[in-house]
Amino acid sequence: MPVRADGAVATWWRRRLVPPALLAAAGAAAAGALLPATVLTPQLRGGELEATTAVVVSFAVATCLVPPLVAGDVALEARSPRPVRALRAGLGALLLVVTCALVVASALVRGGDVSAAAAAARTLVVTAALALTAARVGGTTAGFSAVLAYLGCCLFAGASPDGTVEAWARPLAPWRTLPDLPLVVVGAAVVVALFAARPRHASRRTTD
Repeated sequence: MPVRADGAVATWWRRRLVPPALLAAAGAAAAGALLPATVLTPQLRGGELEATTAVVVSFAVATCLVPPLVAGDVALEARSPRPVRALRAGLGALLLVVTCALVVASALVRGGDVSAAAAAARTLVVTAALALTAARVGGTTAGFSAVLAYLGCCLFAGASPDGTVEAWARPLAPWRTLPDLPLVVVGAAVVVALFAARPRHASRRTTD
């Protein structure tokens, strides 16, 4: 169906499922703000882990980035005179900034300090990079499954009985500038690059 030039970007956003994704992210962050600051999860190696609710909230919000990555309208992009790659990259950056702001606000409302808020943002960026990479390869289900599997591994096997966090379960650890800042930079670059990349099905012929 032909799209008016002045409404092309708005139509593209809708077909990318951006509004429902942002609503879902805001809902998850708001719900998380009402939960206790910590939750206990049994560790497979004994004992219990007092994990911050911010970890679970960040994982949940990260999944909201998957539908906008996978969804879209290749035909609309193909006939658009706009720099579509730049639009896709801008969309990825915008979604990352908004979702980071949501998890940071959620952590602060629960009574967390700046360090806790930074850790929540780190977890979101790293998890989003994982989810979007899996979604790029295997679709929406793969993206969601990767997040759930990683969350389960972190919560139930990511720490030793004495509370030491494994290196691969970094989302459970408190914020440290090193190695967390490089993780955030790399994760953000991966997210933006995945959004900027040409959709895998773009070579298929489409009809208006």
